[in-house]
Amino acid sequence: MLTWFLTTVVFVALLGSLLIAYSGRARRRGRRAQAWSEAEVEYEARRDLIPQLEETLRSYTFRS
Repeated sequence: MLTWFLTTVVFVALLGSLLIAYSGRARRRGRRAQAWSEAEVEYEARRDLIPQLEETLRSYTFRS
């Protein structure tokens, strides 16, 4: 009887630790995806400013 109880306790503890580890990995994966998404938004915003910068440089070059 004691053997079954200890086996069950060890199994539940192992299962719990696996679930906690999986949950942590899923959380980190979500954070990583969110960080990349934010970086992509920032890069797109900067890329959208390039034509305006080119126009500013052209107007400055032609005035000189």
